[in-house]
Amino acid sequence: MRKSALALALLALSCSVVASAQLHKAGLYETTTKMEITVSPFPQMPVGTNNPIASPHTSQVCIPQAYIDKYNGIMQPPSNGQQSCQTTSINKTANGFTGTMACTGRTPGSATMDFTWPEPNHSTGTVHFTGQMQLGQQAKPFEYIMHVSSTFKSSDCGTVKPIDVPVK
Repeated sequence: MRKSALALALLALSCSVVASAQLHKAGLYETTTKMEITVSPFPQMPVGTNNPIASPHTSQVCIPQAYIDKYNGIMQPPSNGQQSCQTTSINKTANGFTGTMACTGRTPGSATMDFTWPEPNHSTGTVHFTGQMQLGQQAKPFEYIMHVSSTFKSSDCGTVKPIDVPVK
């Protein structure tokens, strides 16, 4: 249970999404994510925002210009030892983007993304994931909504390593 809860927390952190319109600058962004679990794979884990992994997580992300140019928005799909996600479609808009993502690994499923930029250096959005979590030999339904807020901090990323730009 503890390892699975940790895996969920890592998934939440690795699914951080940073959005940037064409007017946005490459550089350092502060991103806060808050997970709302709507279907839990664990009977004892509360749904909604009243669980240990639902508390807000803030991180700093370095966004290269190539990412902004490619997507008119930035999506960093989760990819770690237990999870791998790929963006399957992006629909760029004047002040945001929508898209879909497919995930494999311990938590296979799919997600929809919807992001807007209410002001030049700030974005908000959601990632709605529906899938299953492998718990031993069993697959349990799992669904969450990740609420994301990103703010541009500096064109200098300092010691924060830029995220990789996918080849596809």
